[in-house]
Amino acid sequence: MKNLVLVGFMGTGKTTVGKAAAERLGMEFVDTDCIVEAAAGRTIERVFAESGEAAFRELEAMAVAQAASRRGAVIATGGGALGRPENVAALRASGVLVCLTARPEVVLERVLAQGIDRPMLHGTDPLERIRDLLAARQAAYAQADAQIDTSDLTLDGALEAVMRVYHRLANMGSKMGTTIAGEGPKAVHAPCPRCGAPVVVRQVQGDHCQSCGAELNLFAPHEDDTAEDFLHVLTGEKHLLVLGDGTRIIAHL
Repeated sequence: MKNLVLVGFMGTGKTTVGKAAAERLGMEFVDTDCIVEAAAGRTIERVFAESGEAAFRELEAMAVAQAASRRGAVIATGGGALGRPENVAALRASGVLVCLTARPEVVLERVLAQGIDRPMLHGTDPLERIRDLLAARQAAYAQADAQIDTSDLTLDGALEAVMRVYHRLANMGSKMGTTIAGEGPKAVHAPCPRCGAPVVVRQVQGDHCQSCGAELNLFAPHEDDTAEDFLHVLTGEKHLLVLGDGTRIIAHL
């Protein structure tokens, strides 16, 4: 079974939703921040204060690699984990990446309620710092397979949204490997869902439109698919094209 990997900014619900999802799925819950603290023998706050962010990112990369090597786990990552390409590759190789988001004001409210020291928010204006960090990480978060805004969702609502997306994308990935790949990647010729330029898509992930640069993801037809199933997938700068046989092509920068 593919891992369910929850990524995104602090205060979006990765740990809370992740634990609930692990219980629902009967899977192990793994928090990369906990792996970092166990390896360092210190809290993350102390790692930042005593060794700096660069040292933390090295520990985080180790923790991500360790977590991604597991199978059948729900993994919650730190807010900046997708900033390194090797982290993205490791997590994507074994799982479905779901990015949880929230409005800056909601993030700040939740973080303050948690009463946890957040080194990345140190400064005179934490709300402005949140906005700046979200803007800086927008491209990194866009690498996720789907995004879910938890701003106005209860825990149960967020959990159901995550479960729906996870099951759909995990099943599509599995079906893609048998239905379309075959002995070699099937070449699908179609217009780019984002800009309309002619493209050739040969695999689930990795092809790009030569015109606009969007990454192109190919999903096999599934008899249970409906347009509604793709709403979460299309959150943000993502565009969908449905071919006549039901094959889905999703483009995103």
